[in-house]
Amino acid sequence: MPAPGHTVLEPHWGGPGIEIFTLGEGFTNISAFAFKNSSDLKQVTIPASVTSLENNAFSESALLKVTFPGNAPACDDLAFSSVLEDFTVYYFDGAAGFTSPLWKGVPAVNMGASTPANLWKVRNDIAHDTPMGADPDGDGIKLLMAYALGLDPHRAGVADLPPVEVSGTTLAMTFQSGVPGITYQVETSDDLVDWTDEGVVLSPPDAAQLRTATYAGPGGARFMRLVVRE
Repeated sequence: MPAPGHTVLEPHWGGPGIEIFTLGEGFTNISAFAFKNSSDLKQVTIPASVTSLENNAFSESALLKVTFPGNAPACDDLAFSSVLEDFTVYYFDGAAGFTSPLWKGVPAVNMGASTPANLWKVRNDIAHDTPMGADPDGDGIKLLMAYALGLDPHRAGVADLPPVEVSGTTLAMTFQSGVPGITYQVETSDDLVDWTDEGVVLSPPDAAQLRTATYAGPGGARFMRLVVRE
């Protein structure tokens, strides 16, 4: 039995048809054979709250990739006995307890710095080395834009981007902001070639980190866009 206040992932986790899974924060222990018979599951992210893995926690599963955003949990080599040949552990630079190229007898890859953007990718089951300027699912939204706007990178589409509202000759756009390290800029153009932020008034963020950009133009065709930069 777990100690009081501890939350344990008990055997057996195996969601039919689910290939990628992120375990929520709060679990502190992964029990023996917790992922046994999870024949469809290929990738799992273990939260930093997990501090221990029991023997055979990942044995006899189809898992290929296990990502640890936090420090290494306490365990011995038996936690990874009988895993597949291509099974690999991923961890961030500076996380205590991990070693490369092997950790506890299995391949281990250092993903580099634990930046907010890299953590976001890991938590959204995106490969750590995927460029933020990429659009891996081809939905028209680059990862950087999804990150900056707080969108689900797997479910968002262009319809989820902030719309431009037109009132007479005034354009307005309200968007989510406030992600650390991101610069938000709104620009306008009359030909979709040359863009400028001249004349754009940007409100400070409100309590919900929403900002509104307005542009009162002289009339005629005018377009507005949001640009985000790291």
